[in-house]
Amino acid sequence: MKFFLVFLILVCIVGCDKQEIKTYEVSKEINSLPQLEKEEPKTKSIMVSDFYASIPNGWTERGPSGMRKVSYLIDNSSIDFYAIELGMGDVTSNVNRWRKQIELNELGEDEILSSVKNLNAGGVPVKYFEIYNPNINKGILAAIIERKPSFWFFTAKGNIDELKYHNADIQRFINSINFN
Repeated sequence: MKFFLVFLILVCIVGCDKQEIKTYEVSKEINSLPQLEKEEPKTKSIMVSDFYASIPNGWTERGPSGMRKVSYLIDNSSIDFYAIELGMGDVTSNVNRWRKQIELNELGEDEILSSVKNLNAGGVPVKYFEIYNPNINKGILAAIIERKPSFWFFTAKGNIDELKYHNADIQRFINSINFN
C-alpha cells in the first residue's frame, strides 16, 4: 500500500508539468483587404436542405452543427457567418440581443425599424441589419426572413472592416436565396 501511495505521488508530480505561457503581438490592421472598390464576384449555386442560393467564390459551405443549418467560411476573413431556423422572430428582441453581443445599448422598436434595410429572397421580404460598435471593432450583419411557421436568421459576426468589405457579397447571397 505504501509503495502504491509513493508511486501515485510521483506520477502526480511528474505528470503536473507546468507549461510556459507564451504571448504574441498581432497587428490589428487587415493588410490583405483591398480598399474601397471590389470586383463583382463570381458565384456558384449551393443547395441546403431548405433553400438554395448563389455563394461567391471564396466562400466554403460547412454543414449543420448544433442549431446552425449551415455555416460559411469566407476566405481571408475571420467572419462567422451562419443560418439558423427558429419558431419565433421578434425583430426588436433579436436586434437588441445582437446589439448586446457587441456591447451596444438597446433601442426601441421604432429606432430599430427605421434602421432596417429591406432585401428580397426569392420573393420573400427580408429585414437586414448592419450593427457596428467602433469602440470594440465588432459588428453584426443580420437578416431575418419570415417563412411561416418559422423564421430564418442569417448572421455574420466579425470585425468592422471585414464585415464592411464583405457586406455587398452577403447581401447578394441573401437576395439569391430561394426556399424550397
